[in-house]
Amino acid sequence: MTTDDLGRYEVKTDKPIWGDYKGYQLASMPPPSSGGVFMLQILKKILDHFNLSQYDPKSFEKYQLLAETMHLSYADRAAYAGDPEFVDVPLKGLLDDDYISKKSFSHSIRSNEQKPEEGDPWAYEDEKKNPSPIVPQPEDKTIGETTHFTVADQWGNVVSFTTTIEQLFGTGILVPEYGFFLNNELTDFDARPGGANEVQPNKRPLSSMTPTIIFKDNEPVMTVGSPGGTTIIASVSQTILNLLEYDMELQDAVEEPRIYTNSPTSYRYEVGVPLDVRTKLNDMVTVLAVHLLI
Repeated sequence: MTTDDLGRYEVKTDKPIWGDYKGYQLASMPPPSSGGVFMLQILKKILDHFNLSQYDPKSFEKYQLLAETMHLSYADRAAYAGDPEFVDVPLKGLLDDDYISKKSFSHSIRSNEQKPEEGDPWAYEDEKKNPSPIVPQPEDKTIGETTHFTVADQWGNVVSFTTTIEQLFGTGILVPEYGFFLNNELTDFDARPGGANEVQPNKRPLSSMTPTIIFKDNEPVMTVGSPGGTTIIASVSQTILNLLEYDMELQDAVEEPRIYTNSPTSYRYEVGVPLDVRTKLNDMVTVLAVHLLI
């Protein structure tokens, strides 16, 4: 990296990605973050096809439904998400109601026998454009360290802000006299080349940041966001579901224990997920990853 590289860097201002859920409007981060689109995809799967609130918030049925919904969305994320300045991303198809309906029921919601495959959102685009090859990636990436905060002022302005230097202290290199660490965001690119998120010069790596503002009748009523690398999408989705499906108070919705899984072979859960739920999940998989999600 040279000073010329830094001089050519430009901050981009993009329009948020929007979705609706139970009469609320959600504005979230667009690509090259995968957060907004796949958070909305998870919510649309839940809302359109399953009555989540019929289950107790700490029941195995609720957690299994969330888990298998995550499997479907994370399969699409791995296949299609990348920097739209370099690759075509099928945003319309990924959030198309017919596509989500077809994909939700192409995989049994009661079977974890095999990992779900990505769907074909390109079939729901107005034009095919130029799909990237799908390249399987290793699943042992270390989860990063990220910071999220929300600010609201007396005039009703609201900011949902997520920032990251990837893993703890980034590269570990502190810039002398300036007091900040250099990031190691290159680890957010795919480890194997050829796919939508492969390494390229001047390309932004895929992120999972999901800063979200929720509106009711065109007025902001709450914001959600989280640290946690790829777990961010799952954490934000579950917090929103706790608020809008279970009518929890905001503090309770944030503190309700969450799970994360992008594969039927591994689950992560927060302290507070009931023992019987963890036991049943353990019976379904070959590996149970015990991890405290922040």
